[in-house]
Amino acid sequence: ALAPTMVASVISDLECAWNNYAAAASLMSDEFMQASGNLNQRNWGSRRVTADDPNMATATCRAAYGIYTTLHTARFQAEDIFARLDAFTDAQVANRTALKATVRAYGAYALVALGEGFCEMVLDGGPIITPTKVLEAAEARFTEAITLATTANNQDILNMALVGRARVRLDLKNYAGALADARLVPLTYVKNATRDESDTRRYNAMCEFMACPQWRHATVAPAYRNVTWQGVVDPRVQVATIGTLTFDNVQVWYYPSAKHRSRGYPVVLSSGVQARLFVAEAAARTGDLATARQLINNMHVAA
Repeated sequence: ALAPTMVASVISDLECAWNNYAAAASLMSDEFMQASGNLNQRNWGSRRVTADDPNMATATCRAAYGIYTTLHTARFQAEDIFARLDAFTDAQVANRTALKATVRAYGAYALVALGEGFCEMVLDGGPIITPTKVLEAAEARFTEAITLATTANNQDILNMALVGRARVRLDLKNYAGALADARLVPLTYVKNATRDESDTRRYNAMCEFMACPQWRHATVAPAYRNVTWQGVVDPRVQVATIGTLTFDNVQVWYYPSAKHRSRGYPVVLSSGVQARLFVAEAAARTGDLATARQLINNMHVAA
């Protein structure tokens, strides 16, 4: 009777972890610049996060930026709930196959973040393993999710798992496999990690700490403030400023004006647009530059 609630908890845990992971990754990349007097925010923005940093390693979704424990929580929840569902029968649990597909897909995304974001990993008390092994585990779970979603005729979870497996296969340099999966996903498909203002663990972390005026711990880096393509302003990268200073009281605060403008703004988990970019990259890496160029040109025309 509790199966739908338990599956919802897996979704909730992955969404909160993915939200923090996406925000942390954007701050540690070249998209945002450190602009805070807060010690934790300054360390993240200037790439001085240590392996034992308490926020990174053990903090919850309510902290900036708890990612390691939150991702493992989502991963463990997915494994545990899947095993519980597996112990019942279809007669006992309504929509059991679809629920199992959902749990496998969401759990695999936790492994994607762990495999792409960390240099080594331990899963459930086992030996230290490489990112490759973590990503291989993600691929196996996506494969199972694809089979289960197909059986359950759940197109949403099927597309979500196909994008995820294409991403992992691209990471693992299986370009033919990435192409095969990504080409099956409709361009219009989007799967979000939902956000809202009901609780701090549900806030959009990019809004909360960087893109909304209440916490100006970072500013959009100069390279992204006036993005053009062939001399034309690129509408996909919209950045604005009202001249307000950031929290270091020195830099001017620039923010993305079309995205992450509220605590309830969703965070993309997988999409058909991502899938097209995976096709373009896999095509380019296998020497099919014509396909890669055509896909990128199509995106430019659409924008």
